[in-house]
Amino acid sequence: MYKIDWEKYLSYERDRKPNSKTGHQHEAGDADMRSEYDSDFGRVIFCTAARRMHDKTQVFPLTSGDSVHTRLTHSLEVMNIAVSLGSSLCRNEDFISTYGEKESFELEQKLCAILKTAAFVHDIGNPPFGHYGEDTIQKYFDGLNLCSNRKDWGAAELAFCEAHRADFTQYDGNAEGFRILTKGQYLGDLHGLNLTFAALGAYLKYPNEGDKDKGGYVGKHKHGIFATEHDVFQKVVKACNMQKSDGKIMRHPLSFLVEAADSICYTAMDLEDGINAGKITLEQIYQWVDNFINHAVNHEVFSQEMLVEDGKFSLKKLLKLKDVPYKKKNDVNFRVALIGYFVNHTLNTFIKNLQEIDAGIYNKELLEDDSLMVYEALKKYESEKLFTDKSIVSAELTGRSVLNGLLDIVLEKVLIVDPGKDDRIYRMMSDSGLKLVHHECGLYDPDNDSEFKLRIKELPLYNRLRLVVDWISGMTDKYALDTYQKLSGIKL
Repeated sequence: MYKIDWEKYLSYERDRKPNSKTGHQHEAGDADMRSEYDSDFGRVIFCTAARRMHDKTQVFPLTSGDSVHTRLTHSLEVMNIAVSLGSSLCRNEDFISTYGEKESFELEQKLCAILKTAAFVHDIGNPPFGHYGEDTIQKYFDGLNLCSNRKDWGAAELAFCEAHRADFTQYDGNAEGFRILTKGQYLGDLHGLNLTFAALGAYLKYPNEGDKDKGGYVGKHKHGIFATEHDVFQKVVKACNMQKSDGKIMRHPLSFLVEAADSICYTAMDLEDGINAGKITLEQIYQWVDNFINHAVNHEVFSQEMLVEDGKFSLKKLLKLKDVPYKKKNDVNFRVALIGYFVNHTLNTFIKNLQEIDAGIYNKELLEDDSLMVYEALKKYESEKLFTDKSIVSAELTGRSVLNGLLDIVLEKVLIVDPGKDDRIYRMMSDSGLKLVHHECGLYDPDNDSEFKLRIKELPLYNRLRLVVDWISGMTDKYALDTYQKLSGIKL
């Protein structure tokens, strides 16, 4: 096995330095003797942003049912798979042979703790209505034609620059999540939850401050860092050795495992949600996927893998499944077998490509690196057969109206046309969110908290937009709907 120098990626440093001379937060005699990486998980599990995930969309928006997945239950499942991947990696015979038993055990403790935190918070920045919400925000700001010569923005027109435009027109929940983790859980300073740089590095699926590049390096497929987090991002990159010799920034190796755990869970569990909701059936999945793969993959691959029935690929045979009389058990067996297949594939692919991952040149999602195309087939099935369901489309359209309506009310009527004329809208925003943005602009001193007052007119346009998007992004689906209805006069 290729030997990665893992320690160069596992910085336990934090943006706000601890008082301890050793660099660790615990002194001799402390009752709490967790590692720095274990402490990270304690910080995220108790934060308010984590609690909000209980009412954010996974597949079925605004559902009244209690059995479908939310972002919170999804995140717990991703966390479980990510830790399993880390543990399996470090217990692999070749891994132990490469690093030795003692170092393998120590690395397992570190890697699993980092993966646990990064996987749990991977969706913490998602706005209401999930990826459809992201798309709605992007299109809204793209339609505003953000530029520096908008005459109807008055004094704000000189405060906006092209470099900041992508933060809104290419808005992404991953970037919002990084802001939440590093600043958004505001407690009087600009360090947020103050996680270790290793945890933040493993979280960063898209370590990219520039425009998204779908055809380029996998870490640049989305705009993953807002301008406000430039400084802390650069510290993470430096501490975790994520900058290559040519100056380009690479993904943290553990981020590939977090991404894979996420893909495994949403692929398998979205299907299970669809089955439980009566939208699709297991037999429909088998038939569609088998047809797709049989038309797309060379049959020699099937023969080599012994996956054929009558000369054709069979997903059921790949997963080694047999029907039992109790239907529900068939559904659960499918989910368990599918996750098992994906976990094994992820681990094998990760190990096979460790050298390229370490060099920052591996350019695929681990699950996509599969000659059988099972992941691709299931993704396409969900896109064409599940996500087009009338109830899902209807709720997504509701979400678009809600988010567009909120942005219309707050931005065009208050922040852009005549900022500060009517500050009542700000009284609905969180006190900590308001203070954070004022603090970033040097308009608030937490040491003189009693003297805080709104100074909206003095906030640059970028920061006013940042304030609003932070507020709306933090809403749960139902809270966004309720807030829109109240602000638009639909209900009291």
